[in-house]
Amino acid sequence: ELKTHLQPLQVSYQYSCAYSPLAARLLARVGLNRVTEDKQLLSQYIAQQPLGATELSYKSIDKLSRVGIHKVGELVNLPMAELARRFDIELVNYLGRLSGQFKHPVDFYHPKPEFCHYLELLFEIENVQWLQRPLQNLLVKLEHFLKLRDQLAHELVLQLHQRDTDKVELIVTSAAGEYQASKWIKLFALRLENISLSAPVMALTLNAKRIADRTTVIADLFAGNQGKQSPLELISLLQAKLGQQAVKGLMLSDDPRPDLANQLCEPLQEKPKIAVNPHIIRPSILLPKPCELRDKVLIVRGPERLLTGWWDNKPMHRDYFVARSKRGQWLWIFRNHQQQWFVHGIFS
Repeated sequence: ELKTHLQPLQVSYQYSCAYSPLAARLLARVGLNRVTEDKQLLSQYIAQQPLGATELSYKSIDKLSRVGIHKVGELVNLPMAELARRFDIELVNYLGRLSGQFKHPVDFYHPKPEFCHYLELLFEIENVQWLQRPLQNLLVKLEHFLKLRDQLAHELVLQLHQRDTDKVELIVTSAAGEYQASKWIKLFALRLENISLSAPVMALTLNAKRIADRTTVIADLFAGNQGKQSPLELISLLQAKLGQQAVKGLMLSDDPRPDLANQLCEPLQEKPKIAVNPHIIRPSILLPKPCELRDKVLIVRGPERLLTGWWDNKPMHRDYFVARSKRGQWLWIFRNHQQQWFVHGIFS
């Protein structure tokens, strides 16, 4: 099972098993490469090893060699009390753990889930579209990395190393999180459409910036078939095509000023519950900036006074009206405290 995982990685390794962690590590370091439960056979292998293969300090090995002890078997045959009297406690503890007489807690090594791979291209590439093939190889490695850990990547950074110039950095995000190479290559294809190279690309570096554990999404049983794409997948495609800053959501705020009643937010952000007064009238179209009222109008409803904004030094003193122009337009107009009239919105 271990070979199945190690062979694709093309790493050099040696292995062994024994009746204690130190004994197994000793036999692995000398390249025994054997798995057996025969304790007598393992003891013979251990006894044949030189002291230089152990984890004893050079000072302890030198002292033992002076009294004619050069192999582990010769050291094990000595009485433990005699060793404790003539040598330091380090030697006694090591020998006790090596033989399994002393407890030996093991601190296992758990590498951080970091993915950063560099790929040098076989030839220089000038066409951006041709980068998808080597990029696919990196994304397949990322898929294998994430699948083993049952994790998802939310943000990838691709560096294009150009000849004799600065590298180009592309950031692609997935709002829902993704591990499949086929999904990531579509997002990168959209980002690559928007860049131009100033020099040929010689190498690629793919770095997974944000990685998180997979979370189970529970679908609504009665919602029916909602299509092949989830809302988060759609947002990821739009952000890859248009840029992350170009995709926003819209939410209400409790600010009484019309210009600040609607605010941009992150896509699919949970909206706060705002109590809306059903008796107030607001236009469907709000102008970016109020413009001066030049036409004669007939006031139908109003006034609605807004005297607010003192808390952030943006005070507003206006009287709003619903009016109808001669051309039949329904307008939302206001009069300021200087008796000037402006158009702020248009009803559909």
